[in-house]
Amino acid sequence: MPVGVNQNEEYDQCLKSGDIDAVHIGLPNHLDCEYTVRAARGGVHVLCEKPMAVDEEECERMIASCEESKTKLMIAYRLHFEEANLEAVKIASSGQLGDLRIFSSVFSQQVDEDNVRATEPESRGVSTTWESIASTRRAGLFTSSFGAVKTSEYSLIGTKGRLRLSPAYDYSVPLAYELVIGDR
Repeated sequence: MPVGVNQNEEYDQCLKSGDIDAVHIGLPNHLDCEYTVRAARGGVHVLCEKPMAVDEEECERMIASCEESKTKLMIAYRLHFEEANLEAVKIASSGQLGDLRIFSSVFSQQVDEDNVRATEPESRGVSTTWESIASTRRAGLFTSSFGAVKTSEYSLIGTKGRLRLSPAYDYSVPLAYELVIGDR
């Protein structure tokens, strides 16, 4: 449901009141940038649900607004504090895997065409309907799709071993990792 005029006015009044230290933005994705920028301009810290925004340009605007206003911008993502991921970071940092060389991640699921994650309102004038994205960053490969069979895994490969989580991004099952050092 779109945010109405009264809610817009109330939001700005709250920001200006001096009573608000931070906001938690859990709006449809296409509104995240606007409401984050408004909060930053009001000197209010922001916790924004993922995804941060609909494109890189909006993310950069959000970051710049918060830097300019010296407010904190945080993106809510539960897996940063998930036990198996914390252990994976500990193992990767310990040197057990040797020199880290490759990180690969695959996350895919089937999403209905009208899901807000796959489309934006026509009022924005741009459709973000997409099915798959692959991105490489140095020795990392990140693949995501809203049009493929459900897959949730990542691997970290070093000169001495590898660590793999599958499933890696689920919340309905406990996550566990597989660790291989040399041949064991």
